[in-house]
Amino acid sequence: MTTKKVIDDGRDFIFPIFKFQKQCHADLMWQNGNIHLSSMKSFRDGTYGGLIDDDREGQVTLHFPTDHISNYQIIHEQQEISLDDFFIYCGSSDFFSDTLHWSISDGKETCVLITDFNEVVGKISDAIPELEYIGSQACDYVGRDIGALNFRDTRREQMLHNNAMAAWIKPHKYAPQKEFRAVWKAKGKLSSEKHINKDIGIQDFLIPVSYLGVDLLFSDNKPHTVGAKVVTVDGKNDAWFDIHYPLETFTPVIHKYGDHYLLGFFSPNSNVSEASFHGGQIGITATDDGLIGCNVFLQDILRIEYRVNA
Repeated sequence: MTTKKVIDDGRDFIFPIFKFQKQCHADLMWQNGNIHLSSMKSFRDGTYGGLIDDDREGQVTLHFPTDHISNYQIIHEQQEISLDDFFIYCGSSDFFSDTLHWSISDGKETCVLITDFNEVVGKISDAIPELEYIGSQACDYVGRDIGALNFRDTRREQMLHNNAMAAWIKPHKYAPQKEFRAVWKAKGKLSSEKHINKDIGIQDFLIPVSYLGVDLLFSDNKPHTVGAKVVTVDGKNDAWFDIHYPLETFTPVIHKYGDHYLLGFFSPNSNVSEASFHGGQIGITATDDGLIGCNVFLQDILRIEYRVNA
C-alpha cells in the first residue's frame, strides 16, 4: 500500500491535474515535495523560454466604446490592467490530445499527476502566509483585448471591478495547454520576487506518469494504438488498456467506491469501440456521464505508464 490519497470531503468525482515538467524538476517534487511558483511578470521577461513565455502575461486591455448606440463607432477608450505581484501554480486538465503534443514540443520529459489539486493549493497557502490566495480555475483563451470586438462583453465590467480576473485570460494560441491555474497575490517582500521555491511535503498527492515513445503519435500520419498501464505496489492488481488513437481517448478520474477512492480511465462516450481493458480491482463502471475502466484503488498505485504501439 502506498500513501497516495485525496481528501474525502464528499466529492464523488475528482479530475486530477497534470504537470508536465523537465525530469530534474519532477525529481524535486518526488523527493522533497517541492513546489515552484512563478510571478506573472517573470513570463513577460522571457525567464523560462520555450512555449510558455508570454510577453503580456497577467495583462489585459479593457475597451470601452465611446458610442454605445452605433455599431459603426470604432473609437474606444481603454483601460490597462497589469498584475505584477501575482504568482501562479499551474497544470493541465487533460493528458492526451493537443496538451501532450504541446508539452513534447516544449521539451518536457515527464509528467506528475496531482491527485487533489485543491488540497495541494491549500498546503501552499498555509506554507507561505505572505501570499493571499485568489482562486483556482481553467484559463479563458479569449485574447487580451476585452470588449474591442464585442462591446457587450460582460467580462469587461467584471474585470473593471475585479482586476484579478485578468490572471486567467490568455490568447487563443495558448489554448492547447488547457491550463488550470491557481493564483495568489503577494504581500510584503515577496511582491518583488520572480519565483518562489519551497518544500512543503505534497508527495502523497503525486503519481508519476511516464510517456516514453508517445511522440510517435505526432511524428507520422499512421494510425496507432495507444495504451496505459497502472502499476500497483504488489503487481497483482495492475490494470491496462489499449485504444485506437484518436478514436477513443481516456483521461484519468478519481472516483468514490464505498469508503475508498479508485483511479480509473473515463470516457464520455459510452459506445467504446476498438478498446480492450485488463486487470484492476473492479471492471468497467457505468456512470450517467460515461464509462470508467481499469479501476484501481488509489492507495495501491505506484505509477502510470503510457505507451504507443507502432
